[in-house]
Amino acid sequence: MNTSVRVRHATRGFSFVELLVAIIIAGIAFVAMVPMFVNAQINEARDTARNVSLNLAQDRVEKIRQLDYDLITESNLNNATFRNGQFRTTEPVENGGGTKNYFVKYDVVFVGGAFDTNHVVDSTSGDASEKYKMVTVDVSWTPRLNSDGKAFSVKRAVLQTYVYKQYAGSFINALAVSPVAGNIDPVDDSRQFVTSYSITLTAYLNEADAQNTKEVTFWVYSSTGQELAKLHQTTPAPAGVYSQTYAIIGAAGSQDGVYTFKAKAVSKYGYPGNTAECVYPVETGPPPMLTGLSGLPGNSRVDLSWSQSTAGDVVSYEIYRDTNPGQTEKTLLTTIDFDAQQSPTYADTSVTNGQVYYYTVVAVDSVGKRSVEASVISVTPASPVDVPPNPPTNVTAVAALTAWPPQIDLHWNAATTALPLPTPNSAIDHYSIYRSNDNGATYAAWQTPKTVPHFAGLPTYAYGDSDGLAASKTYYYRIAAVNKAGQESSPYVVVSATTRATIKYNLRVENLNTKTGANVKVTDLAGNLIDVTAANAANPANPITVQHKKNNNTIWWVTWNLPAGSYITWWKLTSSNTWISKDGTLSSADRTISFGP
Repeated sequence: MNTSVRVRHATRGFSFVELLVAIIIAGIAFVAMVPMFVNAQINEARDTARNVSLNLAQDRVEKIRQLDYDLITESNLNNATFRNGQFRTTEPVENGGGTKNYFVKYDVVFVGGAFDTNHVVDSTSGDASEKYKMVTVDVSWTPRLNSDGKAFSVKRAVLQTYVYKQYAGSFINALAVSPVAGNIDPVDDSRQFVTSYSITLTAYLNEADAQNTKEVTFWVYSSTGQELAKLHQTTPAPAGVYSQTYAIIGAAGSQDGVYTFKAKAVSKYGYPGNTAECVYPVETGPPPMLTGLSGLPGNSRVDLSWSQSTAGDVVSYEIYRDTNPGQTEKTLLTTIDFDAQQSPTYADTSVTNGQVYYYTVVAVDSVGKRSVEASVISVTPASPVDVPPNPPTNVTAVAALTAWPPQIDLHWNAATTALPLPTPNSAIDHYSIYRSNDNGATYAAWQTPKTVPHFAGLPTYAYGDSDGLAASKTYYYRIAAVNKAGQESSPYVVVSATTRATIKYNLRVENLNTKTGANVKVTDLAGNLIDVTAANAANPANPITVQHKKNNNTIWWVTWNLPAGSYITWWKLTSSNTWISKDGTLSSADRTISFGP
């Protein structure tokens, strides 16, 4: 019975009593967890407030570092109207539950110097002996009350930053250039130009630096970056406004271009501030007339060149060509862009050989103003012809002092050709050397001139002449460069040199025969007899008889002082009566030649 009842109870679920007990237990648990949920919400709100305060503190620090050094004071930062309220001390921030007010406090103290740790109350505090300023930004908020009516603790956000004295220089808010004008550019009427020869530069200083500035320096730079002027102003008029005037020097339009103007202020303590800068194009007139226009004729072409414009605002060149020299309205051939890195040139290939063409060039600036036409030149293109080369230069002739037979050494620098080379046959092929044996009256020493090949890139040449030169005689030479067409350079370059004196050596000839004498003759290397005198006056002839040696009391030897290069031959009494040659050349020293049995 009891068992079946328990089974029935189990199968039908919880009893009313059991359910009531479960509800009571759940309620107790809920009541116990409510404070935990409340505390979690409170902590989350505190973390959100903490993050907001940190962001506010960081924002204020960034703004403080952008201020002029002298403006960073407690009186400024804690002033709700300073810098249009950027540093207000109360900052309302909206959140999901409404608006929460955050409170910002600023502390500024000097670090180092006579006022170390003193608060920077206003801009007149201190004496500039400090190293830097330390700024503290403290952000807090009003905390919520707990159930006991006590305020929760607040973890304030506190950040510090250091501002060094390099920011102590006077700050220029704006740099103005006047007078300026618009509507002079036909393409862009919004462009502003300086159109006056007298330019006024005005620097407007930060309000906090108006009474704290020693001087302002102005710079003017040309379109090429060249410093044109450096101007100083020490007296502002009115306070905080400094001004100087720069006058452009030069003809109208010649100094035009994009100018850069700069200004920098220095505080009374010598600290430089920021550099203010502005850029304006200067337009005082059309570019000056171009100079240096020239044209080189070629085969169905004309190569033009001219000097670069001195104006800094030139953007293009217009090239005009006509076949009538008196034509009033010039015909525009083409327009080329200005290139400051290269000298202006143009190759006109639409021409006919033999026709005379007249050219002029005009410079055009950035607003379309044109210069006066350059002086007209005329050029006639033509088929190329062979052109002789230029004469060689630095030609010299020097007699060799030690060589024998006599020699004269010639030297010269390489010749050049016309540039550009008119034809391939105009290139240099060789050098022709001519020699005069009659003091320059005629140049027929050789049936054909001596030649030296030309080598491209070889700067100097030399030739040694020892072809039958006599001693102690002056010879004249002329050297010509010859092209591949056989044309010689002109005019001739003539040089001369005198050969060295004759070298003589002693020659002793001995006849060692005891019965037979011998006839001896002296010739040069070509076989010509040389006028000689025997050592013994009794034998002045040539040939001369040298007696045989007999008991050493006969003239069996003879000595001559002969020119170098002399040659000795002899004939002794034989059945064939033949002249017999022997190596008897005098070339470098005294010699003795003996013959006999």
